[in-house]
Amino acid sequence: SQTVADNINFVANPDNGSQLRGSSVPTGATATADPAARTVTVTTAAPSPFLLLNVGRLPILCEAGLKDPTASNKKSLGTGMFEVTEVAANDHYTFQRRDGYNWGPDGTASDTPGVPKTVIAAMAPNVSTAANQLLSGELNAAPIAGPDKDRVAAANLDSVGRPVPAGQMYFNQIASNPTSDPAVRKALIQAVNLDDLTQVITAGNGVRATSLVAVEPRACVYDSVAGNIPDFDLTAAKATLDGAGWTAGADGKRSKDGKPLNLRLVYDGTDDPRNAAAELAQSAWSELGANVEVTGGDSNKIIDVILSGKDNSAWDIAWVQINSSLPSTFTAYFAGPVPAAGKNFG
Repeated sequence: SQTVADNINFVANPDNGSQLRGSSVPTGATATADPAARTVTVTTAAPSPFLLLNVGRLPILCEAGLKDPTASNKKSLGTGMFEVTEVAANDHYTFQRRDGYNWGPDGTASDTPGVPKTVIAAMAPNVSTAANQLLSGELNAAPIAGPDKDRVAAANLDSVGRPVPAGQMYFNQIASNPTSDPAVRKALIQAVNLDDLTQVITAGNGVRATSLVAVEPRACVYDSVAGNIPDFDLTAAKATLDGAGWTAGADGKRSKDGKPLNLRLVYDGTDDPRNAAAELAQSAWSELGANVEVTGGDSNKIIDVILSGKDNSAWDIAWVQINSSLPSTFTAYFAGPVPAAGKNFG
């Protein structure tokens, strides 16, 4: 119990810079342990929604890892069944079975038949490559989504399906950017057919989300979308901008007070469906009268743009996934200090 309490306090300490502070562990929380009773008491300065679920899902680092967090970058410090024996950054991680392990789920031990001796977690550059390697037998398992899902399914491999959010759209509301104007944000949604966008970005396998909370098991099942998002209507979108002073010139491009409607979309461009969806949105917003610059990259690049704090005005629209089963997770991204001091990127 003391190790669990130490983990919670480590995350809660702002000096440690944990990204889980404010989400898994509420800001200002403290934890105390009672080793004899094997309990941990977590105290917060104010009521905290989903406290038990949030804290209960916090990954626990062993005491050695807490004393030197960087030590686990290259080797295992815990007592799990598998021990890290090799780290090849951005390529693969190798794990070896630890002899004598006997406290796994349902009595699973290191000598249980079927437990592998070696596990290699390979970093595939994209989903198509992962699908190819899965079908050729180079991989035993891989997460597959998008257009590659159909050809993998045709091979009749064992699979477990789960919904994954895609295409979450966030607007930069910093005062210097055009998307700080509510009329611009509304018009951008009105101008793009979200039903078409859903089909393109999911390669025909997805449906419209009903809330930001989409990871199972969800703590709350509710519809926060109905009645809160305007319908697709390009004419109405143009009227929205007209009414807010964003007028179209002879070339159809819009400006307000001499400032052109220049927009920068950043998104995860590591697969073809997302790239196609970005082109669809760019076309729709260009027809609306905006100048749209589209930049795709991997998740590391997108995180650097929106969360590093290097230039918080460097983007206007971001397609980035915040995957959570709890609505309270999103608070840190929409309130509080902006990057780099905080995570409030929108």
